[in-house]
Amino acid sequence: MGIGAVITVLFAAPITVINQPMPALSQTVYVFGGATPVGNTAWQPYTEGIFVDVDTSSARFASTPIYITSLGGNGSHWATTGATSIYLPTPTGFRVYVRWANGGSLTPAIANQNGWHINWIASGEFASGPPGGN
Repeated sequence: MGIGAVITVLFAAPITVINQPMPALSQTVYVFGGATPVGNTAWQPYTEGIFVDVDTSSARFASTPIYITSLGGNGSHWATTGATSIYLPTPTGFRVYVRWANGGSLTPAIANQNGWHINWIASGEFASGPPGGN
């Protein structure tokens, strides 16, 4: 499930570039967000930790958006690394790898016992208008 919004960006002053067309003074940026299920994220094991493929298809992006992520949870997620590094981004999702910063053993069960989940927001162009008709 996600939350959508429309943000209009206004520039403080016109930008003048010699021999170039004048840029638009405002543009519409679509922002959509969501999270994987708390305590029930589909973490998968890998050699150094865990990963999850995050489904963003509900946002209906026409092209690969800019993704921003964080790792939420009930405990110990402060001792991890990797949650903000995006791998394999597409218009319908991305992958995040997470491991303990000290290199210790991490399993999907540990992550879900701690309520770990990926929070995400994305900005891009929607395929057919913003989700929910906004």
